[in-house]
Amino acid sequence: MDSAFLFWEKYFNNQIEVSWDEFSESFSKFIQQFGSIILDDDQLLFIKQIIDPDYRNVIKIGDYIIFYEIYWKIQSKRQALFKHQFTLQSFQIPKQTLRCIQLKVLYITNGYPDQFRDIQITRTTQNNLPLKQEEVFTIGSGQNCDLQILNDLKVNPIHAKLIWTPNNLFLIKDNSKSFRTCQRIKQSLILDAYMIIKLNQETIFQIKYIQPIPKFSSQISTNQESLKNSLPDLLKQLNQYKSVQDYRERKINLIQHDEEPTLILEFIGGPMKGREFTLNPSQEYTLGCGKTCSISIRDGTLQKEHCSIKFKNKQWVIQPKESNHLDPTQFGTFVMLANQQQYDLYLPSRCHVLHEGMQIVIGPVLFQIHYFS
Repeated sequence: MDSAFLFWEKYFNNQIEVSWDEFSESFSKFIQQFGSIILDDDQLLFIKQIIDPDYRNVIKIGDYIIFYEIYWKIQSKRQALFKHQFTLQSFQIPKQTLRCIQLKVLYITNGYPDQFRDIQITRTTQNNLPLKQEEVFTIGSGQNCDLQILNDLKVNPIHAKLIWTPNNLFLIKDNSKSFRTCQRIKQSLILDAYMIIKLNQETIFQIKYIQPIPKFSSQISTNQESLKNSLPDLLKQLNQYKSVQDYRERKINLIQHDEEPTLILEFIGGPMKGREFTLNPSQEYTLGCGKTCSISIRDGTLQKEHCSIKFKNKQWVIQPKESNHLDPTQFGTFVMLANQQQYDLYLPSRCHVLHEGMQIVIGPVLFQIHYFS
């Protein structure tokens, strides 16, 4: 069997999916075994256009098999790539609609040096932009970060990355080893699979199971191929697709929304650690330290009614209820942004796309996101 076909099994063992960075690094090493060919940035970007056409930055085993079948196993196409006989896709962004963002400093923890001003992150207004790797703005304590936060042990060398993507969106990616980057919830937020909610420094719960899947999860493939099947068997299943884009779009249509609405919370930190709660869609649930709460938590640092969860407009939502008179970097209702492991498992859900007015906590600083053109 063609060694390229077995590439995934050799480099990623039984992983179902990997990040684009991990894939491109391993694939480059694999190619070097054949005539010492070194893929440059343009060649890798051209491969990315084929294997990751909608810029998810997550490559699944199914994506690779289709890429192999429609492109890589055809010698003439490989030779064209090696000889740079290809054209990188470009895209048009009118100047008036080019989106940039501002990080507005709302709050700095008492006792911390007031060293920050509002930061504007802008893109070039060139009209024809080549398809290229995401441009990254880094925040952390490291010397080389674009925005450096010093003198706080909660801030990692590279704590968070803001990523601009060619579909004119900004994403935020948590890069911290501890004291993870959080979104502070000020209004109701749609809950999604894998979300981790923090009520204070100790009490933390995760969304263990959710049905129906939020509408915006149509970007996320919930149907997993299994490497328990052999690669030839997977190939038979996937040979109906004409491209990775076709494969991804048709998988979206397989997501089912007809199951009974269900939400299971699992506490993974604090006095409730290890307990699970299955929520009924006909009832609104309050969480807090008050005795009358639907889920009462023995923690005096919580508000009596800290937040509520309910099923509304065919989606599960969480609504903060806590006071605004406390340190907003320490007290409130927060969504932890996906860490490296979670980020590589699935496209970041809606809470990880930067939205107008979104509040982000990084160490001692509370930022608010504002878009402008």
